[in-house]
This record gives sequence, structure tokens and C-alpha cells, in this order.
Amino acid sequence: MKSAVSTGVDPGAVRYLAARTAVEAHRLPAEALAPESADAEAELTMAQDAVRLAMGTPEQQVMDRLAAGSGA
Repeated sequence: MKSAVSTGVDPGAVRYLAARTAVEAHRLPAEALAPESADAEAELTMAQDAVRLAMGTPEQQVMDRLAAGSGA
């Protein structure tokens, strides 16, 4: 029986992560330069980061891989 989570490279997941990275690359400098940026964000746990990455993805396969990789 084949596992629901593949260990190979998933092109859909790579495209999704690249798009999220581009969004973050645009957001982070603007946020860092904002006057209210003195409040440092706490480091996310692996599970919290997986949830952050999964937000907005319409692909169930991407969410499944994030869940499996984060131990959720």
C-alpha cells in the first residue's frame, strides 16, 4: 500500500513555497521598518510554522505534506 505522503519533490509544493517566500520577502522589510516593529515576534514552533505556511493553500497535498513534516 502506497503512503499518502510522498518522499520525493512535489512540484506543486515547491511552487507554493516559492510564492509564499516571495510574499514574505516583500512583507518583512516593510514590517521591520514600521514604527510599531519594536515588538519582536516570538519564534514559531514547527507546528505553528506549518500552519502559517498552510494558510491560503488550496492544495490538500501541500497541507498533508506540511502536517506530516511538522509531526501534526
